[in-house]
Amino acid sequence: MKRSLSSIVSSLALLGLCAMMAGSAWAQDERAVAEPTPEEYAEAKAVLTDYLDTLVKASKGQPRKPKVAEVSKKLMGAKRLIHPKTLEVIADQEKRKVVASPLAVWHHAKADYWLTSYEFGSSQNGPLGTILFEVKEKNWRVQEGGEDGEYETSNYMLGRQKGKWYVADKRRNGTFLKSAILLGYRGYFDGDEKKPEAEQPAAPAAAPVPVPVFVDPSTVKDAQENAAPEVKESEKGAKDEAAPEPDAGEQQPKRGPLRKGN
Repeated sequence: MKRSLSSIVSSLALLGLCAMMAGSAWAQDERAVAEPTPEEYAEAKAVLTDYLDTLVKASKGQPRKPKVAEVSKKLMGAKRLIHPKTLEVIADQEKRKVVASPLAVWHHAKADYWLTSYEFGSSQNGPLGTILFEVKEKNWRVQEGGEDGEYETSNYMLGRQKGKWYVADKRRNGTFLKSAILLGYRGYFDGDEKKPEAEQPAAPAAAPVPVPVFVDPSTVKDAQENAAPEVKESEKGAKDEAAPEPDAGEQQPKRGPLRKGN
């Protein structure tokens, strides 16, 4: 019981150490990438505006009920403003025929929706030099054959790669968590490139965690009982070798009477 308790305490201490190391790493990551300047913020918003306008214009000039195939084809023009790594993710999803990324608008337009109008909301700086924009959107619903009656709120994340701003991801009716950006978008943006192996400090070795060992008492008892006869046999053999019995055919010399001294 004592050993089990000490094992639990050691495990909890190790988990606490890992959490502290992760928190310290996140803090270092945030300091490593400088926050965008007002000029950079304006550049990022211009890119997002270009992206959203491209989506809205895809259905312009169409009849009251736009042709899905034509809208989907025009929406592919938005790829030039989507982050290259995000496009790789979308391509992999299309290959597996399970497209989940909300930025794959040309795919969703075939059976679900596309953007018809938008309004900018609030914005804030995110980790790794990103900027998060809140956008209120109305969509055309393919199944219903009409536009949304109310706006829904989406959040877009923009970041730079090789000095150029891109739309990196989108959350519909949700927000981006700081921890999710730090863990899910490493290597996406300028200033966060992976360091060479030689420059990366070695991680401290974790203290070994004692593993409790359970011994069944009945097993020990059986082992002792089985070992006892073997010990007796070995002792008997040792005595036999030390004092061999005389041969039955061999006569022992007779001793005469003792003489008394004069």
